[in-house]
Amino acid sequence: FKSSGNSPARQILDLCDPSAPAEPWAPPAADATRLKIGQLNTYYGFRQAHQLEWFSHWMTTKGEQFDVLSFNELVKWDADMLAKRAAAWGYPHSAFLKAKSGFNLGIISRRGLPIRILGKHTHKPFAHGALHVEIRDERSNGNSTIGNHPDRVVRFVVTHLSPFDAQERETEALHLSFI
Repeated sequence: FKSSGNSPARQILDLCDPSAPAEPWAPPAADATRLKIGQLNTYYGFRQAHQLEWFSHWMTTKGEQFDVLSFNELVKWDADMLAKRAAAWGYPHSAFLKAKSGFNLGIISRRGLPIRILGKHTHKPFAHGALHVEIRDERSNGNSTIGNHPDRVVRFVVTHLSPFDAQERETEALHLSFI
């Protein structure tokens, strides 16, 4: 691609075609199913036991009731631990990325929203990796508004950009655009 500058962020902007027509936006139907998405930085994997206990209580009693919830900094977690916790919180689907840095990534979803892993990126330039998944809305009402597309599929890339350097973050952002 052609770049008008040296910055990776500038290269991303150059990929955009301002002459392309915008997709028309239409509000969802009144009876449409909405997808409620959340993201949580667990701060070193809930460093203290009481933090995880509080979060678990919140998720099962007062939580926002997200349909999909992604996590970063799942330090000292593994795929089995995430799956067991997710199931206890009412999320039967999960995907996990073991990051070389130890700052693992994960995503969970409710019943009727199965997760399919499309890619696990643990190589440079990603400081903590990137987990690429697809979630299909198989809930029974058939009125999903996921992207206003009839196939009712949405893709997510869960990552934790480098905290060390702005140039590294720009490079990661550039590479995210190609996932």
